[in-house]
Amino acid sequence: MTSGESELVRLIAAGDERAFTTVYRTHQARIYRFALLMSGSIAIAEDVTQEVFIVLMREAARYDPSRGSLSAYLYGIARNHVLRCLDRDRSYVPIVEESDDEVIPLTELIAQCDPLDDLTRNEVIKSVRQAVLALPARYRDVVVL
Repeated sequence: MTSGESELVRLIAAGDERAFTTVYRTHQARIYRFALLMSGSIAIAEDVTQEVFIVLMREAARYDPSRGSLSAYLYGIARNHVLRCLDRDRSYVPIVEESDDEVIPLTELIAQCDPLDDLTRNEVIKSVRQAVLALPARYRDVVVL
């Protein structure tokens, strides 16, 4: 962890809003993607991302830079919250099948230069997502990270 990040966490613990905003803007998108890939649910990913930064605001003083980077700390919080959500909602988290009836905006159709490549890429992405979601949580962590 850089001394700048260490100082930001210290300022967050002291209640500095600008320090929190800086950390949020730096890490929010990656935490969201991690939670989305772990859970396969946009709603869970949004909730987990919010919860990670609430924990950071409330418990910044508990962060120990000698144990790892700020990113690792935030990913750890996200991982724990995703696993709790999945355990709580196990029967409510299906593997979502993408609809074949999906409407593609005209601008995207025009922008596509090779429909066969796009179709192949989408099929591969769908297969990989389903394979990751089918893994037990402990293995899913490794693949997503």
